[in-house]
Amino acid sequence: MAEKIKKTIPWFLALVLFGIVSVVIFNIGKPTPSEVKADISTTTVTVANSAPTWVAVYENPESSTSTPTNATSTVTFKGQADDPNNESWYLLICKGTGYSTTTGGGCSTCTAGAWGTSTLTTDNATATVTYTTVAGDAENNAWYAYACDNNSTSQMCTSVSQGTGATAPQYSPFVVNHRPSFTAQGNSGPVNPAAVIAFSASSTDTDSYGGNDTLTFTVCKTSGLSGIWCDGGSSDTWCTTTAASNPSCTSTAPDPSEGAQNYYPYIFDNHNFAATGTQGALQTFTVNNVTPQVSNVTLNSGNIINLSVGGEGPNGSTTIYATADVVDHNGCSDFTTGITVKAYPTGIGAGGCTSQNNNTCYYNISCTAGPCQGNGYTATTSCTINFKYHADPTDTGTPRVSETWKDTVTAQDEALSGSNELTTGIELQSYLALDVTSQIQYGTLAQGEISDTTNLPQTATTTATGNTGLDIELSGTKMCTDFENYPNCAGNTITTSSQKYATSSVQYQNATSLATSTAVELELNCQKTIVTASPANKANWWGLQVPLGTQTGSYTGQNTYTAVRAETGDW
Repeated sequence: MAEKIKKTIPWFLALVLFGIVSVVIFNIGKPTPSEVKADISTTTVTVANSAPTWVAVYENPESSTSTPTNATSTVTFKGQADDPNNESWYLLICKGTGYSTTTGGGCSTCTAGAWGTSTLTTDNATATVTYTTVAGDAENNAWYAYACDNNSTSQMCTSVSQGTGATAPQYSPFVVNHRPSFTAQGNSGPVNPAAVIAFSASSTDTDSYGGNDTLTFTVCKTSGLSGIWCDGGSSDTWCTTTAASNPSCTSTAPDPSEGAQNYYPYIFDNHNFAATGTQGALQTFTVNNVTPQVSNVTLNSGNIINLSVGGEGPNGSTTIYATADVVDHNGCSDFTTGITVKAYPTGIGAGGCTSQNNNTCYYNISCTAGPCQGNGYTATTSCTINFKYHADPTDTGTPRVSETWKDTVTAQDEALSGSNELTTGIELQSYLALDVTSQIQYGTLAQGEISDTTNLPQTATTTATGNTGLDIELSGTKMCTDFENYPNCAGNTITTSSQKYATSSVQYQNATSLATSTAVELELNCQKTIVTASPANKANWWGLQVPLGTQTGSYTGQNTYTAVRAETGDW
């Protein structure tokens, strides 16, 4: 049948077929190779954003119970994060856990609010966040840290951290230290110099996290501190103390001192944080004016007073010194112009010596203070008392024999006075002195004639120029025509006994003859002088009978008056 079907094939088609047949025949018995040409399919993958990981996050410097951050000061947070995609990142310090990311590469936000966030930070670089504390912050404040990258479409953050990569306690929480309150202050004044002065403060500190805070109370003499201490050191410090609340401390008022004394109170907590309120304000306490004190009173250095060294007669006086130590704890200047002395017999006493009396009271004599001693409140005063010649004696045979003289020194300041009396009195010695103030002139007499046939005609006045009542002892010399050569008179003489005397104008024959060698006392009974310028005086009478045979001429003799202390009843 095959032979019957024959068709004509075009030559070019035959050529093609031949080629195909040739290839087939040629490759009979060989493997068939893979195709050289294949279709190419595009491969795609999206690599997801990865969150940063923490390297470290901590406080720097540390804010903890041992080193809290003072209110209004700054807490600083440091962080370092590693982003697998090498992207920059933000540090978030949050008040609680949770955050919200953003788009466009901005900073994420803290769900519970932020203590602070950083600026954009390069991968693996250190980011910084600061927060300025306020008085209203709690003592302990938790913080929660996140590191969030700046991926614009799929922002991612680290897990939360409360500190890593540093030594605790540089981790959450940060601690805020609050100022103590200082609402009032006081002192125990007024006080005397050298007395205890107490300073007090109304002050509290409510911080208790990690242990109750304590208060340091420092009271300075001048304004200014070095740290929490007075900048002038211990000499500039009244006192200092530590207490839990309402502190107080004591010091000693200056000695000497008077009036207002400055002080400046300061309070700090145990973290050296200054208190609010009256911190460092000028305050004062008062030192009282105190009574001057007098001691070691002397009079005439304890020696017997002898008025004979001052001269006789009206206005004669002897300088007697009194001394005392005066102490005024307000300072020497408080008394230097107000020191006086009075001197008196003990029978008069300090209370009876109230006005000047030259017999019994040397009153209100001004004294002079010597240099102030090194303590600043003691000086020795010197007083000059001019004892008049008739000041009452106290020795034997006088009306005041049972008494002595004493003095009282008084120191007066602006308001107060102090005084002290000599402990052991001293004697004031009798001063026997007189002045005979007239000559005895018998006139012209003949031999055997008496100067007056009725009564003694002549008087001589004895003046008491000492401090006692007076009797007198009388003696005399013969009268000579050449008395200038006495006792070797070569001329004519009249015997001593030719003169007679009496205490009144008696007849010559009733009078007492003048003795030559041994003086004879006459009970003159001249009273003691009591008025300085008007001394007491008393006269006695004289008479003369010229012996028969006496040659004519001018005769001169000398009668001696010797002072004798009168009996006390005759003063």
